[in-house]
Amino acid sequence: MLDTHDTHSQQVNQPKFSTTMIMVRPRQESQKFELLLVKRAKTLRVLPGFMVFPGGVIEQEDLLMADVWLSQKPVITFNSMALDMQVPSDFEIESSLVLGEHVDKTKLFWSLYATGLRELYEETGVLLLSNMYNSARVGQEGLADEKLIDLPSLTTWRQVARDLKYLPPARYFGRRVTPSQVKYRFDTHYFICTSPTNVQLQLSSDEIESAVWATPSEILNEFEKDVYLMAPPTVDAVSALNNYQTLDELLAQGRMPLQVYDQKRVNDFISRMS
Repeated sequence: MLDTHDTHSQQVNQPKFSTTMIMVRPRQESQKFELLLVKRAKTLRVLPGFMVFPGGVIEQEDLLMADVWLSQKPVITFNSMALDMQVPSDFEIESSLVLGEHVDKTKLFWSLYATGLRELYEETGVLLLSNMYNSARVGQEGLADEKLIDLPSLTTWRQVARDLKYLPPARYFGRRVTPSQVKYRFDTHYFICTSPTNVQLQLSSDEIESAVWATPSEILNEFEKDVYLMAPPTVDAVSALNNYQTLDELLAQGRMPLQVYDQKRVNDFISRMS
């Protein structure tokens, strides 16, 4: 989740690499699709009480996981091509310094991908990793659609992730960078993944207050009525998703528009957070 204790990086106000995972599923008896949004706990320093997609900042283990995958070359389930051939052309960062390490474009992309899968598990209990073609879920049976629990340690995630034959497909959706005027800054990369069938959420009690499945238009309506608090990048993502009529269209063509800075919008957001 987007929270930080790195005071030095905040002093220099450099954006941290992070990943947002947009989990989607078909709306029953409809051509529409719905998204998973989670409400951040009010005790968090960054965006307390805001509706967001699961996600968080890149960690050292994500860089290590990318090394493992690039060495073992598990296949992507929808086309069976080698992992290092799958970096999309619209991922425009050629190389960067991440946690003190210079990483190239391929490793950075798959590190961010690992971040998204790990954070999705940490926050919702959904494990989109399996040695089968279908996605898997860990946890107790019989839970309601959402329940606040303390998830097991990430040992399970690490063990599964290090021994994969297949990786779940996730479409790269776009990027947003927090403006320099904002205190906590993130260079966030968005991925779209499909939800496992009949998934049951197990929400991290430390970070997540509640969760909701809703269509993009329903989410935007709640935001416009001030029922949902959402940061500008989340609004951008939901607005972009609202342009697609079906899940098949989204998964085939989905892409966020390039970021356009609106100073009034930035000032309004900063004022709201003060």
